Amino acid sequence: MNTANTENPAFPAGQAPFAGLGGNPEFQRNLWLELSAQRLILMPALIAFILFVIISFQGLRVTANVERIAQSVAEFCLTGILGLSLWGMKLAADTLTQEAREGTWDNQRMSCLTPWQMIWGKLLGGTIYTWYGNVILLVIGTLAAAMAGIPLRQIALLVVGPVALGVLLQSASMLSVLLAWHRKGGATREATRFGFVSFLFYLFLFQALSVGFFAVRGARGGEVTLQWWGGTWPVMDFFVLSLVCLALWSVLGLWLAMRRELLEKNSNGPWWWLVFLVFWSVWGLGLGGHSSDTWSICAMFVWTSAYLQLFLAPKDRMAWRKLRAALESRDSRRIRHLWPLWTISVALALLLSVVAIGFALPRNSALDVALFLASVSCFAIRDFAWVFWLFLAPNNRRAEGAMIVSFAVAYLVLPFTVPGVFLPYWSTYSDNPVIPYFFLHALQAAVALILLYLRWRQVSAEPSSS
Repeated sequence: MNTANTENPAFPAGQAPFAGLGGNPEFQRNLWLELSAQRLILMPALIAFILFVIISFQGLRVTANVERIAQSVAEFCLTGILGLSLWGMKLAADTLTQEAREGTWDNQRMSCLTPWQMIWGKLLGGTIYTWYGNVILLVIGTLAAAMAGIPLRQIALLVVGPVALGVLLQSASMLSVLLAWHRKGGATREATRFGFVSFLFYLFLFQALSVGFFAVRGARGGEVTLQWWGGTWPVMDFFVLSLVCLALWSVLGLWLAMRRELLEKNSNGPWWWLVFLVFWSVWGLGLGGHSSDTWSICAMFVWTSAYLQLFLAPKDRMAWRKLRAALESRDSRRIRHLWPLWTISVALALLLSVVAIGFALPRNSALDVALFLASVSCFAIRDFAWVFWLFLAPNNRRAEGAMIVSFAVAYLVLPFTVPGVFLPYWSTYSDNPVIPYFFLHALQAAVALILLYLRWRQVSAEPSSS
């Protein structure tokens, strides 16, 4: 869909909606495609019909009054905004997947559009019809909430929250497509079947239920608060602020992924990933205070991000040869572009683990915390070493399937079989069950590292490729 001069038959030439907007051909093209006269009339007509049904149904009740009717209208508007945001998530992903299906993405990559223009041309232009409906619902919902007696601060939060949620869902869906393309090495049909839709769907449900719950509590005067870095925050305020931060990070990640997809000369460095991890680690530490448990949870979060990056990163021999060639030539730009981001997650997770052990010293529980975090580190070392051993094989076409099967065995079979054989013998020497588990995990990590070392010697003996 790379037709820059697409004409909309519903409007004469030069009189399309927003025809005066310039500087972004992709945005203007999507306006032509999405906003026809029929669709512009259909959306407000449908909303008006549903509102008429709601008001008529409420008017039949004996106990009905203006405030009750206004509250029902506001609840409908909030539900409609969340529903349109979910629909917009699909439309945002379709702006990329349709390009892949029709084989026009390469043409767009070669165009003069900047990554920022491409993002907003598709993110806002491709979902402009849902945002058209959202604006109508926001105006009606704001007026209805004011008539229902909801405080002005709550109304502002109920406006900002759903907007941030919509931006988050739609930018995250586009980001998922770009990550799938990067992982598969191109915009193929197989790559467009990205696997984050279920996660986004559950995120949507969580956000929707949370917004509705805290909005009702706040409207009834039952203010819920929490502690964050020593300050008291209303939960609704903190929740919406966190949602805005998530949306901003999602848009930033989309921009960085688009820069990589469009082969920008100044490639992305690994520092943005480090800033992202530090930001959310600080956010999480503020909720739990300075305790070893909070630091341990942050370390687990960073370990999880390392697994995510391991799943997304290229892991075959060619990727390592390119990185080795960049290191040998001391090409800083290529090193920044090729450097695996999971290494940053691993380094930060180890640092957080050490700090968690330090905070556990005053409680005389440092040994248990240290053994737990060391066991987690051994788990990660075992998994990472095993995955690279699979992908560095000369014939790694079945590496992904073998990785999934091996993870299923490691996490669903071994924990219920090996300890049952090993622990009875250990109990005759020690009463602490944490120590044998650590030794079991360390033994698995050592075996995986030995296998990886032998495989790495084979790769290192081959000539590097620039």
